[in-house]
Amino acid sequence: MTQRVEEVADTAAPFAFDPANVVALICGPEGMTRFAVAGLRRLGVPDRAVWLSMERNMHCAVGFCGHCQLGPAFVCRDGPVFRMDAVSWMLELREV
Repeated sequence: MTQRVEEVADTAAPFAFDPANVVALICGPEGMTRFAVAGLRRLGVPDRAVWLSMERNMHCAVGFCGHCQLGPAFVCRDGPVFRMDAVSWMLELREV
């Protein structure tokens, strides 16, 4: 059996769509999320149309312990779904 491995831009490119009228929902590890967002940007999809479900280890679930902290936000309290234009600066930093 042959498996195909592609980036989101390669998978979405054959479909005709207006980047101004698209909403993208992404779920997965941050490494994969970075590639997916980069591909969507190449296709012209604006960050405000991209929503990310962040995967973080949540211990207390109320923002006290800091295990799920993403910059100034806590995934358990403020998320886990964030709009890309609100968190893009944090995801561009390594080890945040």
